[in-house]
Amino acid sequence: MGWKRVSWIIQRLEYEIIQRLEYEIIQRLEYEIIHRLEYEIIHRLEYEIIHRLEYEIIRRLEYEIIHKLQYKIIHRLEYKRIHRLKYKIIHRL
Repeated sequence: MGWKRVSWIIQRLEYEIIQRLEYEIIQRLEYEIIHRLEYEIIHRLEYEIIHRLEYEIIRRLEYEIIHKLQYKIIHRLEYKRIHRLKYKIIHRL
């Protein structure tokens, strides 16, 4: 076997090793990028979902509280009005 043949074999091996390393590096980088993107997307979605749920819950609670307060205020006003009317009627008789 001549030196040219040995040199060619070495170059060919170097080329194949470089090709395989490039492929593995690219595969790992793609995996890392995809993994990070998935994590960021999931994290952002979780944040948005939680934020929207908190907003909805707060909005509903505010509505319920306001509604209940309105009901109580109206009920008390009606009670006082009725009570005053009774008082006026009784004193006029």
